[in-house]
Amino acid sequence: MDYPKEIKEIAKESDLGDGGIFFLYNFTVNNFKKEDDWALELGVCLGRSTRTILYALDRIKKGLLISVDNVLDHRVIRTIDFIKNHPNLKRRWLFIKEDDKNFLNILRAIIFGLKTLKPSRFVFIDTSHEFNHTLIELFTYSHFTNDIFLHDTELPSVRKAIDLFLKIHDQSFECKEYGFLHGFAHLRRKKPLEDIAPLLI
Repeated sequence: MDYPKEIKEIAKESDLGDGGIFFLYNFTVNNFKKEDDWALELGVCLGRSTRTILYALDRIKKGLLISVDNVLDHRVIRTIDFIKNHPNLKRRWLFIKEDDKNFLNILRAIIFGLKTLKPSRFVFIDTSHEFNHTLIELFTYSHFTNDIFLHDTELPSVRKAIDLFLKIHDQSFECKEYGFLHGFAHLRRKKPLEDIAPLLI
């Protein structure tokens, strides 16, 4: 794929490495098909994954990225300011300041407002990397998607959470580990969800 210069620049500086950035960009471009397609990002920080996904959405002129973070430090604020001042990226982004452990009802309301029953095209998890937190995220948001991406899977706490999740859901999900910087895992549902209507009741 021919990557725009913005993506190449992000890849040079990202702790995801060029592999992780290019993976997120390609997956977004290739899997978002309609305007009501959406993705969920847990954790913003420096905004490299955020900008990557948004540049991909801008390229195909489809979809929405919902990002959640409860830390508004200078790095997140810089990301928010950059996107808000970019006329194309801001159209495709919804940022919610909230702890993702408390975000479930807000997400239901957002999906209801979008008038879609489609599962999220993916959920990207890159937050505290604490075992309990990562496990809660996996168990909570796996119900909304067929594909989950996690960064920093070289950390024992993240790896332990993935392993426990897969032990319980071994009939539902399979895992592929990529050799990207600091570790990157793709959890894919074996039998794809068609819709998420039961979650909105």
